[in-house]
Amino acid sequence: PATQAALGAPEVVKAEDADLAVRKAPENAAPVGADGVVRVEHAWILSRLAAASAAADGGLRAFDMGAAADAVHHFWLKDLADVFLEVSKPLLKSDDADLVSATREVLYTCLDVGLRLLHPFMPFVTEELWQRLPRRPATPATSHLPQYESVMMAPYPVPSSTSHLACASAEESQALAMSAVSAVRSLRGKYTIPKSTKIAVRLPGGPPAGADAVVAG
Repeated sequence: PATQAALGAPEVVKAEDADLAVRKAPENAAPVGADGVVRVEHAWILSRLAAASAAADGGLRAFDMGAAADAVHHFWLKDLADVFLEVSKPLLKSDDADLVSATREVLYTCLDVGLRLLHPFMPFVTEELWQRLPRRPATPATSHLPQYESVMMAPYPVPSSTSHLACASAEESQALAMSAVSAVRSLRGKYTIPKSTKIAVRLPGGPPAGADAVVAG
């Protein structure tokens, strides 16, 4: 499929086989829905997670606490909360059980790794949230994953453990989607179009790879 090719995945990875644990995930692993198409939204947020990990690690190694904190803050606020949580809502309501499961796995990975990234800057809050974060159920697919009673004991994410999640094509596709949504919202405000009115959006030049990430609103 076009989206799969855009993400550079050599073959379809079944949702139940996709190991999203940062330290164990095989190269190019990505969650898929029952239709067998790699989800751009999933690949995008995991790529942003990898970027945040690299930026935070670089800042800490350079003793630039501000840069490290900014990278983690941007991931939590801009990437995860502002974008992916909103994008995931219709995915979690899907009738596709595999898609729902994969979306939950991606969200869990973002919370797990995100709390580790944030811990040096907000140790008490992240420990409290870590204790409230449900542990992955013991299944054949997760039995090899280590469980940490405290976020203080969990390894800090570093580029060597997250770089396989980077996906430039997914980030490019999602950037296009976000710019389209921003333009539609601006037009709504400019012409006072009610939010209940659906707007059909056509991108000139034909649908790009990953255009399924674009949602007319």
